[in-house]
Amino acid sequence: MPLSEFTDDVVDMHIFTQTVSVARRWNLRGRPEAPGENAMRDLLTRRYRYATDDIPHRDLLDCIDKDGNLLTLLDIPADYGDDGHRVRDANEPA
Repeated sequence: MPLSEFTDDVVDMHIFTQTVSVARRWNLRGRPEAPGENAMRDLLTRRYRYATDDIPHRDLLDCIDKDGNLLTLLDIPADYGDDGHRVRDANEPA
């Protein structure tokens, strides 16, 4: 994909489209927004922690090894289970 596809306007348009898609899927309805206001994105991020990563993972821009092979995206420490959630020690309080 050419780098020209990653202009600020194109990326902003895709972020907006993604936000609207998620809001619709979650049955959220917003009010009319001024261009660039991003109120729905702000709601999803603050209220629902939408933009918060919940599992450890490799930086997407640093996921190719020296031979050009794709590295594993998830970099889960040994104390995480198969489902990506941290495994508690038997003596650790819940």
